[in-house]
Formats: sequence, structure tokens, C-alpha cells
Amino acid sequence: YAVAGALAGRARLEGPVAAPRVALVALGASVVVEGVGVLGALAVSAPVDLAAVVVQCLLTATVAAVVVPLLVAAERGLVRRRYG
Repeated sequence: YAVAGALAGRARLEGPVAAPRVALVALGASVVVEGVGVLGALAVSAPVDLAAVVVQCLLTATVAAVVVPLLVAAERGLVRRRYG
């Protein structure tokens, strides 16, 4: 999780948040987290359902693309009201 967070943090920008950018960053972080799980499973010869891994990564990116811009807009609204 630390590596995924560090990679996502490197993509941080000030200013408006575009949903495609958020989705791409979330997808990258999700791939890192899921990839560690896949590597761990492969290391002990456990079965890996790659379709489920792909779906999980895509769902994470989709939810992030929808939720993060809403949270950022709400935060900006609160800051504007308080310091406006």
C-alpha cells in the first residue's frame, strides 16, 4: 500500500481534478496492490483469477473517477466558505 500511495502521490497536481486523470492514477495504484497479491499467490503456486483482478482494478478506477472529483469539489467549497 505504501508503494501504491507513493506512486499516486507523485501524480498529485494543484488545480482542477480531471476524472480521466484520477482514473488513471487509481488504476495504477490498484494494479500495484493487486499485483503484489498475484505475485504472492504465484509464489506459493496458488490459483490466480486474472479476470477478477482486472475487474477489481477497473472498478477501483471507476469509483475513484466518480468519487474523488466530488470530494475535491466539496472540500474546495468548504474552504471557500470558511476563508472566502
